[in-house]
Amino acid sequence: MEIISQPFALFCVSALVVYHLLSRRGQNIWLAVFSFFFAWSWRWDFAVILAISVSANFFLGKIIAGSTNHKKKWLVTGVAVNTAWLIFYRLAVIGHLDLLARVLQKGASLTTEILLPIGFSFYTLQAIAYLVDVYQKQINAEDDLIDFAVYLGYFPRLLSGPIERAKSFLPQLKQDRMVDNNFLAEGAWLILIGLFRKLVLSGLFFTLIPEGIFTRTMEFATSDRWVSLLVYSFWLYNDFAGYTSLVRGISLLFGIRLSPNFRQPMFARTFLEFWNRWHMSLSFWL
Repeated sequence: MEIISQPFALFCVSALVVYHLLSRRGQNIWLAVFSFFFAWSWRWDFAVILAISVSANFFLGKIIAGSTNHKKKWLVTGVAVNTAWLIFYRLAVIGHLDLLARVLQKGASLTTEILLPIGFSFYTLQAIAYLVDVYQKQINAEDDLIDFAVYLGYFPRLLSGPIERAKSFLPQLKQDRMVDNNFLAEGAWLILIGLFRKLVLSGLFFTLIPEGIFTRTMEFATSDRWVSLLVYSFWLYNDFAGYTSLVRGISLLFGIRLSPNFRQPMFARTFLEFWNRWHMSLSFWL
């Protein structure tokens, strides 16, 4: 179910209509159900792997919080389990055993074809951050499995972030959420900005990139390659930032505020400043 599509719009409207008729506890259960359904809409096994991750990290957090002499061992175990399970799922469940064979035969890149996509599993990064926060006693281990399921699987940010820290997200699930005019206005504005950046700006920049310039590089002049690389960066930025604005706006309609992810990175003066402005939630996670 694509974010910008009629099915997703109907999905959100259906969720919102019932959501605002429920109590706080009912709202959290409703969000958990819809989040798992959203994962299932991509592939049924995505919902299964999300359920396993939620259950495992929920109990690991409680074990880490309750342990006295083996906290670090349980933390290492939690990080290892999250990483190992994700690698196994990518190779075996999705059907990449042939890719593993090619890697072992040095016929494929381990970094770009296996390890790099792991960085885009944002709920796994959230799970690791949660376990670290519990280990460092920055937060208490979550006692409510439903709330924890919403924290990891919240559907607006499930695909590409932002990466939320438990200490800023979970407290919002513990209180009544009132969507007033300010929330509605800010949410609508963010949705409009997101749609404009993804549908207009991103589409415009994409059409300016010559076909085949990144696959048949030597057929193009050096100046064309540099210009295309610059245009590509603007396309990527607007597509990603547009998505973030869109999901932040949708989340505000549910009374939940997500973290900002971009702060005008193209105006950065140094690479470090650029990194701190680009995907800010990932920088903060690191």
